[in-house]
Amino acid sequence: MDIGDIAILGGKRFFIRGFDPADVVPRIVYLEETKTGRIVSLAFEELSRAARGTGLLHHVDDDTQAK
Repeated sequence: MDIGDIAILGGKRFFIRGFDPADVVPRIVYLEETKTGRIVSLAFEELSRAARGTGLLHHVDDDTQAK
C-alpha cells in the first residue's frame, strides 16, 4: 500500500495519507475517510492481530475502483 491509495476499513473507503517510520513504536497508518474527510489513525499492531483474510484494512486496487 502506498500513500494516496484507497483502502477499506470497516466497510468504509479511506485514502491512505501516511505512515510513521518503521522505527517508531507504535507505528501508525493515517487514513482519511473518502466521504467525510474524517482522519483516522490505526496502529499497525492492530492490523497484524486481525485474522488472516479478515484483516481490518483492505487495499482496493485500480480495477476494483473503476467498477
